[in-house]
Amino acid sequence: MPKHKHCAVCGISIPANREFCSEKCSEDYDKALKKRKYSMWIMMLVFPASLLLLMFLGARK
Repeated sequence: MPKHKHCAVCGISIPANREFCSEKCSEDYDKALKKRKYSMWIMMLVFPASLLLLMFLGARK
């Protein structure tokens, strides 16, 4: 069997020198990566803001 690897998105067998089987899989991967980065930034902002809010509300007692 010739050297190969699998598409990072759909798992189809592809030549060893490629990452994706098609342009569509490449675009889908880029969209998913962008969505993950966006979600991470939201969590990095929301969690500390929530923690600060709870600290200030708890200190008012």
